[in-house]
Amino acid sequence: MKRFGNKLLCFILALVMVLGTFLTTDVAKAGKTQDVSFYWHHYDMGKGYYNPEDEGKPVSFAFFIEFKGTGEDGQVHTGLYSQLTYSGKIGEETRITVPVDEITDNKNNKYTDCTIYSIFVPIYSGNTIYATSGGDESLSYMLQQNMETKTQAKIAENSIILDEDRGAMPILYRATVTREEDGKEVTEIAKSRKNGKVIQKTLLFREGDVPVWSENRAESFYRAIFQSELEPFSPYSGKYKTFHLIAEFTGNRKTELDERYQLTVEGDDLKGWTLTLSSKIKEGSKEVTEDIPYSTVYEFDPSLKEGEVKLKQEGQLGKKITKTPYYYVLDGNGGEKVLKTFEEKTTIINPVDKIYLRGPIKGGNQPNPSDNNTDRIGGEDRIDTAGKVSSKFFEKADTVILARMDDYPDALTAGVLAKLMNAPILLTGTDQLDARVAGEIKRLGARQVLVVGGDNAVSQKAMDQAKAIAGSAERIGGKDRYETAALIAKQVVALSKNSSKAVVATGQDFADALAISAYAAREGQPILLVKPNQVPEATAKALADLKVEGVTIVGGDAAVSKALEAKLPKLEARVGGANRYETAALVASRFFENSDRAFLASGQNFADALVIGPVAGKLNAPVLLSKRDLLPAETKAQIKKAGYKKITIVGLDGAISKAVEDELK
Repeated sequence: MKRFGNKLLCFILALVMVLGTFLTTDVAKAGKTQDVSFYWHHYDMGKGYYNPEDEGKPVSFAFFIEFKGTGEDGQVHTGLYSQLTYSGKIGEETRITVPVDEITDNKNNKYTDCTIYSIFVPIYSGNTIYATSGGDESLSYMLQQNMETKTQAKIAENSIILDEDRGAMPILYRATVTREEDGKEVTEIAKSRKNGKVIQKTLLFREGDVPVWSENRAESFYRAIFQSELEPFSPYSGKYKTFHLIAEFTGNRKTELDERYQLTVEGDDLKGWTLTLSSKIKEGSKEVTEDIPYSTVYEFDPSLKEGEVKLKQEGQLGKKITKTPYYYVLDGNGGEKVLKTFEEKTTIINPVDKIYLRGPIKGGNQPNPSDNNTDRIGGEDRIDTAGKVSSKFFEKADTVILARMDDYPDALTAGVLAKLMNAPILLTGTDQLDARVAGEIKRLGARQVLVVGGDNAVSQKAMDQAKAIAGSAERIGGKDRYETAALIAKQVVALSKNSSKAVVATGQDFADALAISAYAAREGQPILLVKPNQVPEATAKALADLKVEGVTIVGGDAAVSKALEAKLPKLEARVGGANRYETAALVASRFFENSDRAFLASGQNFADALVIGPVAGKLNAPVLLSKRDLLPAETKAQIKKAGYKKITIVGLDGAISKAVEDELK
C-alpha cells in the first residue's frame, strides 16, 4: 500500500510538472495585450447619441492609441501614437485586443514593453461625423454622432465669374442650431459649450470637397466635432437639435462680392451639404450704328443720247456697327453698374453706289467715273522713295532728319518734329550713310542732321559721314523706343509751345502712330508711346514733365487697353478701328474732314508712311493705308465718302500695286 502511495505521488508530481511546462509555454506564446472597448449607448438610458435609423449599420474609421514604451535607446518614452482601424456596427459594443509587447509608432519607430493609456478618434476626410465621449482607465470609450460637415462646392451653370475673383473669394462657414425650448423653436449661431465662442471656419472658395471640418486640431469646427459639441441626437429625446451649415463672403471685399455673387447652402446635418456659388453678373453689349454714305457714280452708255442720264441702280447707305461687350450688375435702382468692358467689335456693311448711266458729253468724250486725280511718288526702294518725297516737297531745308531704313521703333514719332522743323525724313542703312542720302543732303543745302535712334539704329560712322556734309549732326536716342519718343516729345513741345495736349499710341506696332502722324504734325502735338497694358516709365515721366492735360488715343483696346486709358490724362478723343486700315480711315474722317487730298501708303511696311507724315501734316492731308494688292474696304469707303480731288500713292508697285492704283481711278 505504501509502495502504491509513493507511486501515485510520483505520478501526480510528474503530471504537475508536465502541465506547468505546457501552461508556461502557452502564456509565453500569447504575449502581453490590452483591450480597447467602444460602445454606443448611454450607460443609464440604454440609448445612444446617434441616429436610431443607423442601428446596426457597419462603420469603419481610423483611431489612434496613445502609449508609452521602451525605445531602442533603453529609455521609456511617453506621448507615442500608433494608428489602428475601428470596424464595427453602430449600436454594438466592439472590443479590440492590441498586442503591446512591441508597437510601431506613426514615425515607424519600434517600442517594447508598451502600455496604452488613452485613444482618440481624429476628424479627417474619412470621418467627419463620429467622435468619442468620455473614456476611462480601462480604455472603454463611448462613440457618438455629430453634425455632418462634409461639403461639396460648385459653381451654378452659366455663371459669369470674373478672373480677378477666382481664388480671391474668402467664405466664412458657420452653423445655426435649432432646438425646442419651452414649447418654442429657438435658432441661434452654434457656439462652443466650453468657451462660448462661435464655431466657424474661413476658406477660399474652390470647387470640390470643402474641408469645413479642417485638418487643424486648433480650428473651432474640428474641436466642436472632436469634443462632441455638435451632437444632434440625445439618449433622452432622440433628435433634439437641428443644425444648418451657413456660408457668407467675408474679408475686406465682402460688399463687392455680395454685389456680384450669391451663396446657397443645401443639405442636412446627417447627409452633408452642397454649397452653390451663383453669379449676379450679366453680359451686356453697347451698340453704336453709324451710316456710311454711298457714292454717286456715272457709267458711260453709248446707247444713250448726248447728255441723257438714266438711273441704273439706287444707292444704299452702308453701316458701321460697333458693339462693345461688357459685364454688369444691377445697381439696386434698376440701373447698370459696369464691371468690365471688352474690346470693341466692328462690323462694316459696305454702301451700295448709286449708279447713273450717262450718254456722251458735249464733244463726244466718255466721262471719267471718278473725279479724283491720282499720282504716285516712289523710288526703287524705301531709301529712294524717301529721297523722291524730299525732292518733290522740299526745295531747300536747313535740317534733315535721318532714320534707320529697316526698323521703325526709333523714328516712329519723328514726323511731328520733322514738320515743325520743316525737315524731310531721309532713310539710310545702319552701318554707313547711303550715297543717295548724301546727295540729297547736299541738294537741300542742309546745315544740320538730326539722327533719330541709338548706335544700333544709325551708327556713329554714318552720323559722322552726314556731319561731314552738313557741318553739324546731333542724335536723339534713348535706351528704347519709349524713351526716344519721350526725348522727341520734349523737342516738339519746345518748338510748338503746345504742352497741354499729346497723342498716345502703341509702341509695339507702327501703323497707328503713322496713321495719326499727319494730324499730330499739323497740330504740333507730341506722340508718346505705351504698351497695351502699361505706361512705360519714360512715357509717364514725359507726361508729368510736359504737364500734359489731355490726350488723343489712337488704336483699339488691344493696342491701348481701357484699363491703361484710365491711367492717362483726360481723354480728348479716341480713334480706333477693327484694324489698322479702319483706324487710318477713322483718323482721316475725324481730323481731316475738310481735306480735299490724301496720301496712300503701305499698311504692311512702315517706311513710306513714315516719310510722308510730316508732308501730309503740312498739306492738311490724311495718310490712308492700303495692302499691296487690295484696297481695303475701310480705305475705299473713306475715299468715296471724302471725295478727294487728289490721291498721292507713296511707293512703287512693290509697295502698292498697279491694280490698287487702277481701282482709285
